[in-house]
Amino acid sequence: MAGHPGNASKILENDGYLIANGLLNGRVTVKVGHGLSQLTESILLIAIPSTVIDLVVRELAGHDLSDKLPMFITGNSAACRAHMVTNAKAVMERALPRTVLAFRGIKKRLALGVLATEFEQEDREKVAAIFPIPVEWCPNILETFFSALNGIVHVPTAVMNMSWMETTDGDFYFYRQGMSPGVCSVIEALDKERLAVAAAYNVHLRSVMETYNAN
Repeated sequence: MAGHPGNASKILENDGYLIANGLLNGRVTVKVGHGLSQLTESILLIAIPSTVIDLVVRELAGHDLSDKLPMFITGNSAACRAHMVTNAKAVMERALPRTVLAFRGIKKRLALGVLATEFEQEDREKVAAIFPIPVEWCPNILETFFSALNGIVHVPTAVMNMSWMETTDGDFYFYRQGMSPGVCSVIEALDKERLAVAAAYNVHLRSVMETYNAN
């Protein structure tokens, strides 16, 4: 996007390649363009921080997306916002911008919710074909919205470890050392609130522990 190059310059400096290591190894060619008007693909994977969702949605609203299937990797109700202001055929969301990406794990499942005026079996097959794992189609977008766990897991862990972050300058293992029994008890309490609110909307979900064990 204009004025927001992200890590595009790093990819260009790396001769247009992304390097993967860890569970996946290799080098992938990435075509970098500027402006959505250059896009010709039918499926748009939009991987952005949730803080810039509104900016991207406003940019999308200025383009004809009637034959496009945008998918927001961030979740966090991005699909709801995009559905209201774009003419996309369907909008989806699920429950690392560097030139070298380290893959430490591969998820076993991918849940997607869809907001669409018409979303046919052919569209489902197109989307499923780009992922190496089975896609679980959620019955509604509320399920993917309430399945977002970042606020439940990362926020209390970060807030309750502020003094340790300052003392160590961030040099500690966030997930193992930062998630003490006390921190985890707060996570579980917040998760009960999430499940209760979701149930009030007739959305029944796995707990945070069940979700992470399934992945």
